[in-house]
Amino acid sequence: MPHLATIKDVAKKAGVSTATVSRVLNNRDRVDDNTRSRILSIIEDMRYVPSNIAVSMVKRRSMIIGVMIPDMINPFYSSVVHGAEEMAKERGYFTFLFSTNDNADAERSDAARLM
Repeated sequence: MPHLATIKDVAKKAGVSTATVSRVLNNRDRVDDNTRSRILSIIEDMRYVPSNIAVSMVKRRSMIIGVMIPDMINPFYSSVVHGAEEMAKERGYFTFLFSTNDNADAERSDAARLM
């Protein structure tokens, strides 16, 4: 499995702090245009993608939507889930799917895991 570049890798290669890379990623001011361009180039070269887990910890927002359905076999539910997932993706969210098999205990348990 190839090594995925981290924000620390980008910062090290650019010779800046991780805070500076973060400011570039979040399109904040206070970064020199030349530095910003260099960091963006390095991000592209390294194929850096921000960690969703790290971002959610910093922003205290998970960007995850839990979808709970009673059964996966029913085509109605697969259609609903497909539509929900497409809408979520368009808005930068991820979806987790829970199939409860029409079991009330499983619904409660899965709902508790989402909290």
